[in-house]
Amino acid sequence: MRKSLILLSLLAAPMLTQAATTVNVSVKGTLHMPTTCDLGSAAVQVEFDDILTDKINGTNYVKPVPITLTCSNRNPLQSVYVRINAPAGTAADRIPINGTAKGFELQLKRNNVSQSLNTNIKMDADGDLKLTLTPVNVTAVPYVTGAFTAAATVVVSIV
Repeated sequence: MRKSLILLSLLAAPMLTQAATTVNVSVKGTLHMPTTCDLGSAAVQVEFDDILTDKINGTNYVKPVPITLTCSNRNPLQSVYVRINAPAGTAADRIPINGTAKGFELQLKRNNVSQSLNTNIKMDADGDLKLTLTPVNVTAVPYVTGAFTAAATVVVSIV
């Protein structure tokens, strides 16, 4: 019996030695506030006034859309996107008009480059969105003179 106890003690000794091993765990990180963004609170009005049908060529009557993005607490965990939502016209970058006028649509551009509607635009910096609208003709649709309106909604999202 004594031999069994000694043997049991010898077998348990390595386990006691392993149990005494320690591991230090170090934890570090960075806490961020959520990004918040604003496009301003006022509705934006773009005034075209009077347009001559023979001057609609995609370069005349360019009007800026003055919208400014302002964000706080930008952090590396979140991305900021802006999206211009509107019913699609005859092309992805065109907003159809409403009213009695016919034969043209409004082309959306950002930084002087065609910008598709209903598409997220990644915004890495605050500032003016650099959007413009210009009348462009609709092929095979004759002009009808009259008043017109158009509408779009600009949405900022943080992902």
